[in-house]
Amino acid sequence: MNDLIFRIEGASPVAFAVSPQIALAVRVVNARPEQPVHSALLRCQIQIDAAARREADAPTDPSGDASISRRAAKRLLWTQATAVVPPFEHEGCFEVRVPCTFDMCIATAKYFRALVEGGAPIVVLFNGTVFRRDATGALCASAVPWSAEARYTIPAQVWHDALDDHYAGAAPVPVRRDLFERLDRYRRENRLPSWDALVDRLLL
Repeated sequence: MNDLIFRIEGASPVAFAVSPQIALAVRVVNARPEQPVHSALLRCQIQIDAAARREADAPTDPSGDASISRRAAKRLLWTQATAVVPPFEHEGCFEVRVPCTFDMCIATAKYFRALVEGGAPIVVLFNGTVFRRDATGALCASAVPWSAEARYTIPAQVWHDALDDHYAGAAPVPVRRDLFERLDRYRRENRLPSWDALVDRLLL
């Protein structure tokens, strides 16, 4: 039996993070309020439920890679995260922080990059340990099963905002390593001060 019921109520970029992150605001309900929760340590598996989007809305990779469309028929594992739930009796709130990346070699980055509007449906699976006080005041531990989950649709704009806040308008371009080394050698030989200057020179 799941004694804790989880519900995701929002998503927003994390300000001043070392790397881009999205914070999921989670509300948890205690199905046994007569036994208050002292704390809970959770492992959170975040998946993109690509199959939940209508087939007509399934995104395609703007680079022309059809692999993202083929993978749109199943869930994509986004990441694993941990969370600590503070004490509460009936209801409590906590955050799950999810990393974002601009790396177009990563399937989740391709998926979000391809979204023009709407959002990405996700499933968060929770597992871990919940601590409660019994009638004598002793601390007791019980397991949170993987069957505990919550669903939410993250707006595409939230993902873009998280990256824009961190990269300030820059966009990495994945290239082969040997090609990168040739470009870097050309930049140094021509005393170009930045990669923007290099691209401007090559596009003349």
